[in-house]
Amino acid sequence: MRLGDWFPICRTRTTLGVILGFFALVFLSLDGLAWGVYNDTSVPVRARVLGGDWDVNIQPGTDSACHGSDTDCNPSGNQFAVVTLQVETLDDDPRKLSLAVEMEAGGVAVIVEEARPSQWNSLSGHIGVLGYRVNGDLLGEAPGRVLGATKRHLHFLVSADCQYCAPGDCSEDWIPAANTTATLVNQHMVARLKSNSTIRGILYAGDLTQFASATEMDTYLASIAGYTRFVFDGLGNHDLEYGRTRVREMVRDRKRTTARSMDGDPHYSWDWHDVHFVQLNLMPANERAPNTANLNNQYNDPMGALTFLINDLALRVGSSGRPVILVHHYGFESFSVDNKWWTAAQRLAYW
Repeated sequence: MRLGDWFPICRTRTTLGVILGFFALVFLSLDGLAWGVYNDTSVPVRARVLGGDWDVNIQPGTDSACHGSDTDCNPSGNQFAVVTLQVETLDDDPRKLSLAVEMEAGGVAVIVEEARPSQWNSLSGHIGVLGYRVNGDLLGEAPGRVLGATKRHLHFLVSADCQYCAPGDCSEDWIPAANTTATLVNQHMVARLKSNSTIRGILYAGDLTQFASATEMDTYLASIAGYTRFVFDGLGNHDLEYGRTRVREMVRDRKRTTARSMDGDPHYSWDWHDVHFVQLNLMPANERAPNTANLNNQYNDPMGALTFLINDLALRVGSSGRPVILVHHYGFESFSVDNKWWTAAQRLAYW
């Protein structure tokens, strides 16, 4: 990925490329109390329910169903319960994929195979899994690794630290809201999203606001109005000021153009093709740094992000070898390290 220009306000980077079409499939429905897995690929696969005893091999072009009252495939017995389906290629398949996807117990999962255009330098088809709710809505998606790919073409924007500040709350030398809005809207963010159909979205690495106030949150949302579904944002320390929760709820609850592959509070992950993204918000740690104990309770709380990352990678990526991009607010530059926002031990645990 080629990095673009850095800006002093809302530090912005871009990657250039083209976006490939996504899976095309026909949704196949079942009896409301039953669920099933459709193998629309050219290879046999193994499908099993995590936490249950349902474990079957499914041949190409066939499907396997299980009644929703069968606790082997639906441990809770509730057709709207979310279950995790693990799909693996068999031992003699060179892809060695292990994919996990969420679906409702009364919905279906579809295993798909897609031939990649030549620029992916792919040696074979690309296998992925889509999980659906009872009503047919997509709940989760798990793309596998593109075998033999040496490069990926994805185009997205990255920014951080806009820190919208309510009028009268900040000193005169603080970043004016007008400048922040100009960066988000008029220069390299929403305006570019509007004009370029290859851009998948905006990754935002925290500090949406200065004091997490309602006024600042409204100003931030106004700056991305109409395009909030394309913004994959996270929280910084300023968004956790004074234990306020509105910013956290907005990040956690908002629907986005790409379904989450794993959900936390407020952490989440998603996939663009076979590239896996994880939004870790403040920092990939579980506890606050000791030197921040005198601050308010939530200001520097990473909210169990490291455990979320460990579980997400184990379930969603495993040994597949596909690329992973991690997003978090605190970094490895001198400001984050010298001020001990997170400790050397925390960074080592992350590594």
